[in-house]
Amino acid sequence: MTRKILILIFIFAASLVFSQDDTINFTFEDYTFTSIYDTANYCSVLKITRDNSVRFESECTDRFFSITAEDLDSDSKKEILMEQYTGGAHCCSYLVACRIENDHIMVLDSIWWGDSGYEIQDIKNDGKKELVGVKTWFAYAFTNFADSRFNVVIYKFKSGKFYDATSEFPDIIKADIKDLKSQLKEYIDKGFDCPRQVEDTFNTDAGAVKAILAPIVADYYNLGELEEGYNYVKKVYKCNDVTSFIKILVNDYKLK
Repeated sequence: MTRKILILIFIFAASLVFSQDDTINFTFEDYTFTSIYDTANYCSVLKITRDNSVRFESECTDRFFSITAEDLDSDSKKEILMEQYTGGAHCCSYLVACRIENDHIMVLDSIWWGDSGYEIQDIKNDGKKELVGVKTWFAYAFTNFADSRFNVVIYKFKSGKFYDATSEFPDIIKADIKDLKSQLKEYIDKGFDCPRQVEDTFNTDAGAVKAILAPIVADYYNLGELEEGYNYVKKVYKCNDVTSFIKILVNDYKLK
């Protein structure tokens, strides 16, 4: 799962580069959504028209990457999904869910994806769709972006709001842990050095190990098995900063 989503991240980033000049046209019921990217000012203007009349026009704002519609909660009403991108080398995308009521566009909720792409799936085949991606909160926390790793995150949509439903899918979480541990195995098998100065682990093998251990702990948290996660950290990571590393996860990331 993690590798699949990581591939999505890089495909997503590449597609942003190649679609910057695109104009997006999307039709929903009687409405036409047109997003035009302004290459001079690096922003998009969105127009919504009905019966050849403009019903909404935005200021120049973050670039629209896609506009689609999905019935996320199986209530026979489709949500309009607008994906936008703030710009920058590694950041940031976010998804906005909207509906049109009485000729007005209403923003319902949003998800901040950061550097992650996502997939819309019906995991349980129950007609209710999930948004599957990764939580990129550990980017640059312990090492460079390329060696940072992220834990799986799954959102559902209910009563007009997104909510984190990751814990409802233990099999996916366990698969993510297995995948992350397989990536960690390379460092365990060859051994990794602990820098003499604990603050110098960034961009070292020790930093890369912490970057993999952090999402493993987050996955165990979502499983309700946090103690097992920290026991695994103590088993694998023998550097002198193991206590401060755990404190960062507890205090800064609220994995407690």
